[in-house]
Amino acid sequence: MGDQKHGGLCPIREFSRHLVGFCEETEHQVNQLRSRLGALGTSTWTDQNHHTYHGKFEESAGQLLRTIQAFREEQSIRLDQLAQQYEDVIY
Repeated sequence: MGDQKHGGLCPIREFSRHLVGFCEETEHQVNQLRSRLGALGTSTWTDQNHHTYHGKFEESAGQLLRTIQAFREEQSIRLDQLAQQYEDVIY
Protein backbone atom coordinates (compact mmCIF):
# COMPACT_ATOMS: atom_id res chain seq x y z
CA MET A 1 0.00 0.00 0.00
CA GLY A 2 2.95 2.35 0.60
CA ASP A 3 3.79 2.51 -3.13
CA GLN A 4 0.23 3.52 -3.98
CA LYS A 5 0.31 6.38 -1.47
CA HIS A 6 3.18 8.17 -3.15
CA GLY A 7 3.30 7.09 -6.75
CA GLY A 8 1.34 7.21 -9.93
CA LEU A 9 -2.30 7.45 -10.73
CA CYS A 10 -4.97 5.78 -8.68
CA PRO A 11 -5.57 2.43 -10.45
CA ILE A 12 -9.24 3.33 -10.96
CA ARG A 13 -8.30 6.63 -12.64
CA GLU A 14 -5.80 4.76 -14.79
CA PHE A 15 -8.54 2.36 -15.91
CA SER A 16 -10.86 5.32 -16.58
CA ARG A 17 -8.19 6.94 -18.75
CA HIS A 18 -7.88 3.73 -20.80
CA LEU A 19 -11.64 3.42 -21.13
CA VAL A 20 -11.90 7.00 -22.43
CA GLY A 21 -9.04 6.33 -24.86
CA PHE A 22 -10.80 3.21 -26.12
CA CYS A 23 -14.02 5.13 -26.68
CA GLU A 24 -12.21 7.97 -28.48
CA GLU A 25 -10.34 5.52 -30.72
CA THR A 26 -13.57 3.66 -31.54
CA GLU A 27 -15.30 6.94 -32.41
CA HIS A 28 -12.35 7.87 -34.62
CA GLN A 29 -12.51 4.51 -36.41
CA VAL A 30 -16.26 4.85 -37.01
CA ASN A 31 -15.72 8.30 -38.49
CA GLN A 32 -12.94 6.97 -40.72
CA LEU A 33 -15.33 4.30 -42.01
CA ARG A 34 -17.88 7.02 -42.72
CA SER A 35 -15.29 8.90 -44.76
CA ARG A 36 -14.25 5.80 -46.66
CA LEU A 37 -17.84 5.00 -47.50
CA GLY A 38 -18.35 8.55 -48.75
CA ALA A 39 -15.22 8.27 -50.86
CA LEU A 40 -16.57 5.17 -52.57
CA GLY A 41 -19.22 7.34 -54.12
CA THR A 42 -21.24 5.65 -56.79
CA SER A 43 -18.36 4.37 -58.89
CA THR A 44 -18.65 0.82 -57.57
CA TRP A 45 -22.41 0.46 -57.35
CA THR A 46 -25.60 2.03 -58.57
CA ASP A 47 -26.84 5.33 -57.17
CA GLN A 48 -29.83 3.59 -55.58
CA ASN A 49 -27.71 0.88 -53.93
CA HIS A 50 -25.26 3.49 -52.65
CA HIS A 51 -28.03 5.70 -51.33
CA THR A 52 -29.81 2.80 -49.60
CA TYR A 53 -26.67 1.38 -48.02
CA HIS A 54 -25.30 4.80 -47.08
CA GLY A 55 -28.53 5.67 -45.26
CA LYS A 56 -28.57 2.43 -43.30
CA PHE A 57 -24.87 2.69 -42.50
CA GLU A 58 -25.22 6.28 -41.27
CA GLU A 59 -28.16 5.31 -39.07
CA SER A 60 -26.22 2.43 -37.53
CA ALA A 61 -23.02 4.45 -37.17
CA GLY A 62 -24.97 7.23 -35.45
CA GLN A 63 -26.50 4.75 -33.02
CA LEU A 64 -23.10 3.26 -32.30
CA LEU A 65 -21.54 6.68 -31.65
CA ARG A 66 -24.38 7.72 -29.36
CA THR A 67 -24.03 4.44 -27.44
CA ILE A 68 -20.29 4.89 -27.06
CA GLN A 69 -20.70 8.49 -25.89
CA ALA A 70 -23.35 7.52 -23.34
CA PHE A 71 -21.21 4.58 -22.16
CA ARG A 72 -18.15 6.83 -21.75
CA GLU A 73 -20.08 9.47 -19.82
CA GLU A 74 -21.83 6.96 -17.57
CA GLN A 75 -18.69 4.97 -16.81
CA SER A 76 -16.52 8.06 -16.32
CA ILE A 77 -18.90 9.46 -13.71
CA ARG A 78 -19.05 6.16 -11.85
CA LEU A 79 -15.31 5.60 -12.04
CA ASP A 80 -14.62 9.14 -10.77
CA GLN A 81 -16.85 8.41 -7.78
CA LEU A 82 -15.09 5.13 -7.10
CA ALA A 83 -11.67 6.72 -7.51
CA GLN A 84 -12.58 9.46 -5.05
CA GLN A 85 -13.68 6.85 -2.51
CA TYR A 86 -10.43 4.94 -3.08
CA GLU A 87 -8.31 8.07 -2.72
CA ASP A 88 -10.14 9.13 0.44
CA VAL A 89 -9.17 5.81 2.03
CA ILE A 90 -5.62 5.50 0.63
CA TYR A 91 -4.47 9.09 0.86
